[in-house]
Amino acid sequence: MVIFNHKAESPTFVIVTAGIGIWYFSQRRDRVNLILLIVSFFLISMSVSDLVPAPVRNDFVRPYSIKAVMGIVIWFKILYEQLTLRYRPLGVADPSGATLAKSTSASI
Repeated sequence: MVIFNHKAESPTFVIVTAGIGIWYFSQRRDRVNLILLIVSFFLISMSVSDLVPAPVRNDFVRPYSIKAVMGIVIWFKILYEQLTLRYRPLGVADPSGATLAKSTSASI
């Protein structure tokens, strides 16, 4: 609901960030998901902070709703995984019958 609302305020994106966190930590770790998590953190949380220069923030990030881009990308990735049955949450048996164990950060 938040990512498609063009009038959503910055505090509302806490909902998107929480959803991305739940998505990331509920599945196996891989490089693509880690990259999406890191990029989404910077685009959603940091793009409206004082770390980004004011001209970039006021002329590019806010008018074009750049904060919503990563939420939409991750949402499409979730849809793709569910439609193609590629989503494998932690602790669920894979097609070969083995249970997927929790992976560690060392496997990344």
